Amino acid sequence: MAARVVSLAEIKEENESQGIRVNDLINLINHGFDVSDAFVLTQKAYSDFLSHTNLEKKVRHLLTSGASNFVDKHLRQAEIPKNLIDEILKEYKKFGTVLEDASVNVYFSRFSDSPIQKIGGDATLLEKIRELWSGRLEGGARLLDRRGENNTILVQKIHYGKHGKLRPSSKFINTIHSLSDEEIIILENLIAKFKKLFYLPHEIDFTLEKGKVLINKIKPETHVALQNSETPETHYKIIRNSAI
Repeated sequence: MAARVVSLAEIKEENESQGIRVNDLINLINHGFDVSDAFVLTQKAYSDFLSHTNLEKKVRHLLTSGASNFVDKHLRQAEIPKNLIDEILKEYKKFGTVLEDASVNVYFSRFSDSPIQKIGGDATLLEKIRELWSGRLEGGARLLDRRGENNTILVQKIHYGKHGKLRPSSKFINTIHSLSDEEIIILENLIAKFKKLFYLPHEIDFTLEKGKVLINKIKPETHVALQNSETPETHYKIIRNSAI
């Protein structure tokens, strides 16, 4: 039987069904980069959610019978099957400690979807996953079109180090944190290694933690939003290593 919930570290090969965010992280791992801890809810998990709730059939019936005003009620009442909940929480518990639940970002494995940021606790995590899956059936006219969309969900641990973004093409780092010379060298080395793997320019979302840089996600610069960030940033131009 196909896996429904799997640690990112256990996925060895890229696959179209996993979505581009997951595949990017797998590609990075396979080339020796460190990435933030994460686990994946596969298309199989989503299919089992629909089968358990009979949700798609109910929504279709309501839409065709002219009772679309009852759709939201069914979406709110949809429940994740118990055995799937157990699998999700088993992976989630690996991120935290006995005394503290980990905070995570949760999002579909696509560039077009923004993450549900900084959530923590069993109940909150399960509710956000349910909302994401149920939300795929919102909007009657779009229901038929969504069957072909990728519904893989990535749950990624938030590591509390120094967070920022950098662009290898311009050797520019954006962060709210002050960086030491040693930390800038670590990022210089990351850029040099990254540019050997990716020809097209990307933006790298990273966290520096205990002397190691973790990649949270990468995004082609053509997908990067042009609007200014609301968070004040400190800008570092990497110039020492002219070979980069």
